[in-house]
Amino acid sequence: MKSFYLTDAGKVRSHNEDSVTILKNSNNEYLMIVADGMGGHRAGEVASSMVVTHFGKRFMGISSMGSKLDAVNWIRDNINEVNEEILKYAEENPDSKGLGTTAVIALLTKEYLIFANVPFLQPLGDSVGPRLVELMPVVLFALLYVTFCKIEIKEMKPKAWHFVLQLIRTSLALLMVIAICLFGKNYEAKVILEGAFICFICPTAAAVAVVTEKLGG
Repeated sequence: MKSFYLTDAGKVRSHNEDSVTILKNSNNEYLMIVADGMGGHRAGEVASSMVVTHFGKRFMGISSMGSKLDAVNWIRDNINEVNEEILKYAEENPDSKGLGTTAVIALLTKEYLIFANVPFLQPLGDSVGPRLVELMPVVLFALLYVTFCKIEIKEMKPKAWHFVLQLIRTSLALLMVIAICLFGKNYEAKVILEGAFICFICPTAAAVAVVTEKLGG
């Protein structure tokens, strides 16, 4: 396979914030990355270079990518690692705070071709993500409260069938967790089982639109 890349700063900027690499390891496997740095004067080219350098070192340090699932996990783990590196760099260099980069990654072996697209890799996710997770219960409560607000509070007393349904839902979700632990090594099976788990563990949110319509909303 022949491969090449070409990048140009264009007529507006004096430098290019993109970083590109094409590497081949000893097992004739290829790693291809295009990272588009963002942040302008805030060192977007540093962030993109960090991604390419990090993945390049890790890729050339292994003899084979292994299975497709191994490759997916390898990409995920290295994305997390390099994101921590970018976060640390931003903390140590205040003038570069706000730097970021995208990352399009391709892995080619004799058995498969995998693409990964990270639309925005920067410290923002580490700072905002936990706060969004903390707000999730409040958002769900507000959503459900507005949905059921046409029902009198006194009519919302727990009944026996509520507990039966909760037991069934919890049991099915637990079965999905066990199945994921047993069959999660297969990537396709893991995706299907995780989807089923979500359907069992949080069906209420998915039913909000239907319930609202039944209540005349």
